[in-house]
Amino acid sequence: MRAKGGGALGRGAEPILAGLVLAAAVAAFLFLRRFGYLPSPFYHFKNDTFLDWYEPAFWAHRPGPYAQGQAIYPPLAFDLLRFLTRAECYGQSPESARVCDASGYLVTTLFLPINFLLALMAFRRAGVTAAVSRALALSLGASMLYGWERGNLVLPCFAAFTLGIGALAPRSAFRFAAQALCINLKPYLLIVPFTAFLRRRWREAFGVGVASAALYLISAWALGAGGPMELGHNLLAFMTAPADRRYGVFQFSTTYDSLLQVLAYSAPLRDYLGPGLVAVMRILAPILMGASCGAAALCLFGALARPEAISAERAAAIGFSIMFVFASPGAYALIFLLFLVFQEAGRGWGVRLAVLAAYLWCIPWDYNLAPVMHESNFSFLAGRPVGFELSLTLGELLRPALVLLIQVGLVMDTLPRLACALRRGQSTTMPVIAPEATSR
Repeated sequence: MRAKGGGALGRGAEPILAGLVLAAAVAAFLFLRRFGYLPSPFYHFKNDTFLDWYEPAFWAHRPGPYAQGQAIYPPLAFDLLRFLTRAECYGQSPESARVCDASGYLVTTLFLPINFLLALMAFRRAGVTAAVSRALALSLGASMLYGWERGNLVLPCFAAFTLGIGALAPRSAFRFAAQALCINLKPYLLIVPFTAFLRRRWREAFGVGVASAALYLISAWALGAGGPMELGHNLLAFMTAPADRRYGVFQFSTTYDSLLQVLAYSAPLRDYLGPGLVAVMRILAPILMGASCGAAALCLFGALARPEAISAERAAAIGFSIMFVFASPGAYALIFLLFLVFQEAGRGWGVRLAVLAAYLWCIPWDYNLAPVMHESNFSFLAGRPVGFELSLTLGELLRPALVLLIQVGLVMDTLPRLACALRRGQSTTMPVIAPEATSR
């Protein structure tokens, strides 16, 4: 049985928005063909393409990924990369391995259609009538293509995520194993069992926790490195390192915090924006971020009193939104939040706002406002040197606002439901996904 409802924006609007995403993706690759590099918002260092795969793979084939390489990836990532890559290609450097071993771009490219099909099945199972539009926007959108361009393990991780949460998730052991795999590739996905704990789903939280710990210990034993002390030391060093205030930090950020940090140290950017706008941003952005996240946290803690009034997917989406408003673990990481938002089958104004903001985020194109500096790099995708302008773009100013709008939309739809449930002493019905998936 499917939940009633469908495209929050109507059957006509969502195909148009998906068409914009598709057109922008095509335009980006036509731009690559003409100029030799992908335009903003893709990574500004054009020779770094796919190195999120080859850098850890380089250390997967040599001792000391944590002691010498200062890795912050869990051991499972190195185990998988060691299995998927050709050891003979990793004797010199990640860059030379990238030329010798095609695994990075083959595997990540393979997961683009896989992720599309999994997302499409999940959205249809959730009762979303605009399932094709949403699956296209997600799989060809900015975050997914950015993950592909970086060669990041977020693409196979996303495939496991669709099987571990949402309308495709089967019960018990399989779901726990899928979530454990995700957490051992991207530790910030601990948000999912944390929200299960808040919703008093003790069996789910305990099952995922045990499966994640077991997989971590097995993978650390297989690698012979990456024990709790080693990994914890590197994570602490990474989190306490001085803030990176270079231009590229906020280029594709989910939070205004990155932009505010760069503005504090970049006179040219302050001049481009003007002292008045900068002053308003410094005051208004922290207030909006704090107020929105405070309301989101209220929704999560409201689930402690009435866990039936908020679905597992909605709770996880709200948890992710808090993380992305305050920090940016990589713009590709937003695919998890986008997937959960696109599973929403309701038609309330809050859901409409969240879905619209998700579509706009997915558009893989940007508009340059003012040049910042000129750079020259060797472009791996073109196989030749290229020159290009680093510019302040419209997206850099608006993308964090889109994440805030997603959060505000979810909160707008959730708080009234929780308030109604608390007044009546019972839960309200959320038309988000299939009942058999929300009943757990």
